[in-house]
Amino acid sequence: MVAKYPRVSCTLLSGDEPIQMEGRASGLTLLDFWRWQGSRLPDNALRGLLAEFFVARSLGCADQPRLEWDSCDCRTETGARVEVKSAAYFQSWDQEKPAAITFGIKPRRSWEAATNTLSEAASRNADVYVFCLLSHRDKSTINPLDLDQWDFYVVATKRLDTEILNQQTITLASLLNRFAPQRLAYKDLKQAILAAADE
Repeated sequence: MVAKYPRVSCTLLSGDEPIQMEGRASGLTLLDFWRWQGSRLPDNALRGLLAEFFVARSLGCADQPRLEWDSCDCRTETGARVEVKSAAYFQSWDQEKPAAITFGIKPRRSWEAATNTLSEAASRNADVYVFCLLSHRDKSTINPLDLDQWDFYVVATKRLDTEILNQQTITLASLLNRFAPQRLAYKDLKQAILAAADE
């Protein structure tokens, strides 16, 4: 089926693009907007997007803009689907104690951007899950842009489906105890994802 209004084609932007008014540059740029909306990196939503970016870069597939609501967060060069989940002990707001680490793994109906279709059944529509933990424990020096403050864990989706089919969340302790994934540095992430996709 051909869409009456096909999707807008997007390419990576530089940030220098002007925001226009009355047919000319207003003095504002796209970078001004990005700085305003994207500077609170410890917050859950932005930290999650940053984690997706790290995984996409590790796989070499960050050369196109992120596709909102696609069935998975990114794909390997061989087409394996990757889902990225993020958590952290600290966010930017006041906290009484570090947050408990839990990742969402709920099976869902998914929209496939390439075909513009919604799946009929709920599933974990990926081949590999990457759990990204901003593991730094000193809130005064937390920096989501420091990859050394992150731990990465990779699990093949079929292992999740076999052992915890309909479970909606998993704690860090349960993830480590049930699946024993290796704690990975960023430099080792791509190789681990490709290996898990081949399981």
